[in-house]
Amino acid sequence: MDNNPFAVLTLVAAPAILTNAMSVLALGSGNRAGRVMDRFREIMKELKALEPGSEVHAMKLRQLDRLQQRARYLNTAMKAFFTALGSFAATTVVAIVGGAFAEAASRTAVRVSGAVALSVGAFAVGNLVFGCVLLVRDSRLAIANLTEDADLIRSQQR
Repeated sequence: MDNNPFAVLTLVAAPAILTNAMSVLALGSGNRAGRVMDRFREIMKELKALEPGSEVHAMKLRQLDRLQQRARYLNTAMKAFFTALGSFAATTVVAIVGGAFAEAASRTAVRVSGAVALSVGAFAVGNLVFGCVLLVRDSRLAIANLTEDADLIRSQQR
């Protein structure tokens, strides 16, 4: 690699950093899913105390629907993040192998390794973007529930 001992390190750094970022996103998504489950249980308790058919009862049912959708989004986002995590790790390994091939002066192996690393890395980035889109959707639903609760509280204060 042009007699630069840091060339492989440079190729490995980006996927390694992205692997760490994916770990953080996956952990955060798991925490969000836990909060959704907690909120789901709270609303179930609230529903038991409400009269079926009332406006507040209907609102809480809508919120349950949103929580179910949030859980689906978060589950899918976590799958995407873990897939990206594994893919970025694989990209790192392929880059190291490609660097070893470069030292052995095997042009074909270097090209194949580069193509594989690029493909796996692009797949990982796609999963990263997809998971982030799902987190945005989850946040929108969370804000919709929050807004509905705030509006109810304001109407009861009047």
